Amino acid sequence: MRPSHHCLEERSAAGASELTMTCPEREQLLQAYHQAVSAYANAVSELKYANRDQFPRQFALADAARQKCDRLREKIDQHRVTHGC
Repeated sequence: MRPSHHCLEERSAAGASELTMTCPEREQLLQAYHQAVSAYANAVSELKYANRDQFPRQFALADAARQKCDRLREKIDQHRVTHGC
């Protein structure tokens, strides 16, 4: 599938022309994914500090953060297929 025209940006480096991708939706998805992965890493790190009573809640928070990462990754993959970038 050929990418949408609004995803293409021509850049010139050392006299050579190169076509690169720019897409606001893609950038937004990647930023959200980055934030979700960071939140997941933090939630997992906090597990080591949770006592017996706190652990189930903290584990649930970490699991929810993982699921958010999974959903965003699916959106990124879908975007790549449908949008071409």
